[in-house]
Amino acid sequence: RRQRQMCIRDRYDYDETPSYDRWNPRVSINYQPIKNLGIYGSLSQSYRAPNIYDYYYTGYYAAKNDYTLEPETFTQYEAGIRYSLSPWFNIDTSLFRIEIDDMLDSTYDDTGKYMGKQNISEVTIKGFELALSGEPFEWLRYKIGYSYTDARYSDDVLTKVDRTTVVNINDKRLTKVPYNKLSIDLNTRLFKKGQSEMWWYVNVFAQDKYPMDKANTEYYPGYALVNTKLRLELKLFEAFIAVDNVLDKDYDGYAYSSYGNNYYYPAYDRTFSAGFSYRF
Repeated sequence: RRQRQMCIRDRYDYDETPSYDRWNPRVSINYQPIKNLGIYGSLSQSYRAPNIYDYYYTGYYAAKNDYTLEPETFTQYEAGIRYSLSPWFNIDTSLFRIEIDDMLDSTYDDTGKYMGKQNISEVTIKGFELALSGEPFEWLRYKIGYSYTDARYSDDVLTKVDRTTVVNINDKRLTKVPYNKLSIDLNTRLFKKGQSEMWWYVNVFAQDKYPMDKANTEYYPGYALVNTKLRLELKLFEAFIAVDNVLDKDYDGYAYSSYGNNYYYPAYDRTFSAGFSYRF
């Protein structure tokens, strides 16, 4: 039996200081032509009002150059399919596109003079997501997630590469957004006795290089991480021990380039943790 579902939602956000009232509609469609296949699509709009940091970096310049900050607006399109072949193989894949208008960004004039933060940028983010999951055996579960993201400026915007050079970054990639990300999860049950179970979880995460500056002159290299967790489940309580960054990989959680200088903020080395919970 074929099934169709259409959902229309609308949300009104009220913000009186200053007035950023706005409707945020969403339309979604789900169609199931056969039992194990679903086709879906959605269109939504939202916005982000300027925050205290945006005002801090633009207050003087807004007064001097007579402009007012406006909310950023987001329009998102998505279409995909879900298919369940069997308990051991499920697929969920989608295409997406996000358009950001009036993006708040640092502004420079043709001479390189800083003009504060303004609503100057338009950004287009498009990509592809794929998730494979299943339970081949009663004691083994897996999930593989891959995403490709191409995020670029789609309007003429000026930025400074160094203290004297000004360039147009139209069609340049957004900083800190890699093209490719891959995550692999394996959950293996080591033993089961009555209501007691022990599971061993392993995660492998990898991503490729990303731009560190708006002009895309500097790139941060890709890296891969391994994380693991051992979890004991009993009737009334659960306990775990975990190790993040098992191979003690040196990498940075945040990196950027500004005026020709590179800045790095190291992420955690190998980290151990443990936890316990009790169900009443």
